[in-house]
Amino acid sequence: MNIIVGLILISLVIAVIFLFIFFWSVRSGQYEDTYTPSVRILFDNELKNQPTKKALTDIETRQHVMTLVNAFYDDVKADALLGPVFSHVDWPTHLPTMYNFWSSMLLGDQSYDGNPFQKHKPLPIQRQHFTRWLTLFTATVDRHFSGTKADEAKMRAQSIAGIFQHKLGIT
Repeated sequence: MNIIVGLILISLVIAVIFLFIFFWSVRSGQYEDTYTPSVRILFDNELKNQPTKKALTDIETRQHVMTLVNAFYDDVKADALLGPVFSHVDWPTHLPTMYNFWSSMLLGDQSYDGNPFQKHKPLPIQRQHFTRWLTLFTATVDRHFSGTKADEAKMRAQSIAGIFQHKLGIT
């Protein structure tokens, strides 16, 4: 009888150890992506035979700037947080101004003449709006472009957001 009780206790200790290891592995992210590895095994050869994705170009022309601005503001208009803030904007009038702004910033063509802060000052924007704006902008740049000007665009957007927040007293 003592042997049976001993075996039960040993089994319980082993079960607790396995339970501890299981919870540790779940908390450390071991089971976050259970789908991809199994699919990768099935389609590994097909994925290797697919043509590689076309390399992204850098922002080099006004047309590139227009692509960036159009894609970005399409995302802004569709965004649940930013869309309502900018719902009053007359986009056909505003987009050429943004083409000029970003062309001046990135290409140095001096086509923008204005004060962007004054236009944003009366808007009901807080830190979360700037965070979302930067997230969308960075994602748009990364989706369409790669290179030094693309990196510069992201850096300038970060700087603009920081300056606007400082001037608005959002710290």
